[in-house]
Amino acid sequence: MKKTTVIFVLLLVILIAVPIIYYGLNRVKEYEKFSKDNSISVLLVYGSSQTPYDESILSAYKSALKMDGVPFKVISYSDLISFDPKSLSKNIPAVIFPDSADEEFPSAMDSSIKFWAENYLNNGGNIAVVYNVGIKNKEGLYLKKGVFSKIIGLNYELYSKIRDKSYVAALLRFKNQRSMKLFNIPKGNAMDGFLSGYMYGPLAFPMAYTAAVPGLKGRDVYAYGIESNVKKILKFPSYREVKDKYVLKNNIKKFPIVVLKKYGRGHILYVDMQLGYLKAYASNGFLMRAFIKTFLFKIAKMPHLIYTPYGKGGLIVNWHIENYLVSKSIPYMIKNRIIRKNLKDSFDISAGSFEDRPGDGRGVDACGKNRPYIKMLLPYGTIGTDGGWTHNYWYRQVLSGKYDESQMYALIKKNNKCLQSISGYRITEYMPAEGVFPQPVSTKILRKLGMIATYYTGSIGSGPTRTFWSGKLISRKVIAFPVSIDGDLASLYELKHYGHMSNMQVLSWQKSLVNYCIKNRAIRLWYSHPYDIWIYHYTKAMKLFTDYIEKKQNEGKLLVRPMAYFAKFILKFLKTKYSFISSKGGSITLLIKNKEGLKGITVALPKNKIRKPDGSVAYTIDEGKNYYYIIFTGDLHEDTIHFSGISGTYGS
Repeated sequence: MKKTTVIFVLLLVILIAVPIIYYGLNRVKEYEKFSKDNSISVLLVYGSSQTPYDESILSAYKSALKMDGVPFKVISYSDLISFDPKSLSKNIPAVIFPDSADEEFPSAMDSSIKFWAENYLNNGGNIAVVYNVGIKNKEGLYLKKGVFSKIIGLNYELYSKIRDKSYVAALLRFKNQRSMKLFNIPKGNAMDGFLSGYMYGPLAFPMAYTAAVPGLKGRDVYAYGIESNVKKILKFPSYREVKDKYVLKNNIKKFPIVVLKKYGRGHILYVDMQLGYLKAYASNGFLMRAFIKTFLFKIAKMPHLIYTPYGKGGLIVNWHIENYLVSKSIPYMIKNRIIRKNLKDSFDISAGSFEDRPGDGRGVDACGKNRPYIKMLLPYGTIGTDGGWTHNYWYRQVLSGKYDESQMYALIKKNNKCLQSISGYRITEYMPAEGVFPQPVSTKILRKLGMIATYYTGSIGSGPTRTFWSGKLISRKVIAFPVSIDGDLASLYELKHYGHMSNMQVLSWQKSLVNYCIKNRAIRLWYSHPYDIWIYHYTKAMKLFTDYIEKKQNEGKLLVRPMAYFAKFILKFLKTKYSFISSKGGSITLLIKNKEGLKGITVALPKNKIRKPDGSVAYTIDEGKNYYYIIFTGDLHEDTIHFSGISGTYGS
């Protein structure tokens, strides 16, 4: 071989080897860094080849975990199995395999990942598997069964057997009230156990047929997919009128879609729904947060932060003020003490002088003849904008495409300017007239106008959220507040007109919503129109409802505040930097800081992991069923707190 040829070959070998060695050294460094990291966190696992779609799904999970104060790390499944599962389980109480991001598993890793998972579970770790994890090989061909099917007790990959019939649109039905309670499903979000939507009734979702593996116990199944009669239900305007005939008597095709079971010293959760897709592309992040929060907080006992001020339940009483009836409605509400100065409501107003068409004189006319009535509201809460200057005319123009972005922006700004002249403060909260809120343009307009909160008809049943559109987070600075429903209805008008509900039935739902907020330390929005009270004869219900929320607030269990108040706090909350560090003996050290201050920030620490903390001048301690709540009350911007552990837990 010629000398030049030898030199060329050597150079080629070096060129190939250097990147491999460099990559290998980096992997070693990353492994060492990860293995020495004592922070307690959740792992989000992704596949080896990330498409833009996969990244959007992962982004949706990351956004949800941030909103719920959960520390997490992202890791590939090839890296995951390089870690000792026993050692990892000490600081990583939970691993989540999101939908789609892990659809394909290299065949050589099938046995490795199953072996790893079984060891992790046997050592007390907890695993959540969502929808289609590990159903294909690296060539994209379907496997005979899902990678985790044996562990779950449910084969969730049937394409190889029944082909196109393996994927269906089905209703989600919880097995019983216990199942709904476990996954924190509000009473109003279900009809006969079926998950429901605003004005839709029971909702259909894309699901994969499943088949129970022998040995799966009925007690481990918490919800089913109901495939029969979906079309019959959805074609009717009112589910309430047809449920007995078409649903309760004819549910034939039923298959498990939510399984939660103990495995070794840990638990495994399987959800046969595209949770990431629903949040990132379908404006429905409710199910992701419901299932994942139960898995992390009730099962894995993950330490976390709570997004509500002072860790209390939060309620938004949101009034939509849209027409000339303000001259009667507002004095009526004040006289009957339906609004009270110590309960701060949201009043979102269409300020223009017309309602349906220019010149009809049916508008609020907030800066004209009805200005004195709008001023009456100032002691009772926060004023915001409803639509763009008008209500009905506005939403019809937007819905038909006659208003472009510049016109929408100008009219919302005009509405804000009028209301600001009355309130004396900048208008920061918004209500889309008739729920018409084209995305992403609407959220972008609010951001340009410096508005931080909006009523939202997506993610029904969820707490405050940041919205996605076409797989991307639209804005980090606009918080959406999903409306709360009773079955498929929300406002007093709807409850009377469609539900024919009595005062006591309405009150029962309202109180259940308040109790839900208190028990779960959650924020929810209730809405109606002032004129609904007297037109539909709900004065009694509203007086008793207001008495109830005032009582709960006086007891220190509830905060009744406007959207803008909660949005401002959440935006501060999201800036909090924190970590939970474990050490030998199971102790946990909290490192936390926020440039805007820690006041109102609440930390949840699992009672089965640490001893009851001592009190402090910087924070108070509240005790729940499963957690100690550390509530910062002082003006600190950062703190380091050590909590003594119970032997045998984190870091032991």
